[in-house]
Amino acid sequence: MSAASAAHKHRHYKTLILLVVSMTVGAFFLFWLGQMAPVTPLRGKAAGPDKWSRVVVRTAADNQSDLGFFHYRIDGAGQLYQTAAWKNNMHDPRHQGAIEIVVSLPSADAGISRIQEKSLARLVSDLRRKFSIPADQIRLAPEATLAVAN
Repeated sequence: MSAASAAHKHRHYKTLILLVVSMTVGAFFLFWLGQMAPVTPLRGKAAGPDKWSRVVVRTAADNQSDLGFFHYRIDGAGQLYQTAAWKNNMHDPRHQGAIEIVVSLPSADAGISRIQEKSLARLVSDLRRKFSIPADQIRLAPEATLAVAN
């Protein structure tokens, strides 16, 4: 009995090491296989257009609970925020191929500040240059008011 137990003294360590090695090899194999074949997500949005063709700018009051769909937002201090919709190349079905920009205002009847105007001009200029968007394809949403506040 003692000879049998001595032969299997460290079998749980050997089993654990074998399990770790096999899981590591399996993980590397699955990673390699994933790199070889394109992955189509089971859930999610379809990818947006490869070429953005225009820019739509609108304003929204800060106190609005729902700002709607947008790719970029410029806050009251002129800070630029990029959304997950932009990072994931998603588009609004109402504006196919349009990059959506929201300028946040303190109230619905306020105008944009000078710093917001500078941020917006810089962003639109960068987007036009990067995606070759003509100047006549920069649109102001019907509900937007871009009067510059003093």
